[in-house]
Amino acid sequence: VGHECDVKPCVNPQHLYAGTHKDNTDDAVSRNRIARGELVAGSRLNEHIVRQIRSSSLIAEKEALRFGVSKSTIGAIRRRETWSHIL
Repeated sequence: VGHECDVKPCVNPQHLYAGTHKDNTDDAVSRNRIARGELVAGSRLNEHIVRQIRSSSLIAEKEALRFGVSKSTIGAIRRRETWSHIL
């Protein structure tokens, strides 16, 4: 079930609509309701670091040690699978 208004405590049934989980997630993303980047709880990185990782020629293992994350995290950032909102 999706929700048409952005008032969290709203329980008005007229503001609800049927949809899939994907529909609901797409709606949340389009309304900027999904935490991403450094707003994600526990994030160790920020936009500045992500830009450094993408522009660096260091191997993923060294970058991972430098920033305290895994090699797979570095790879995902470089492939834009994560932090894709950062240009």
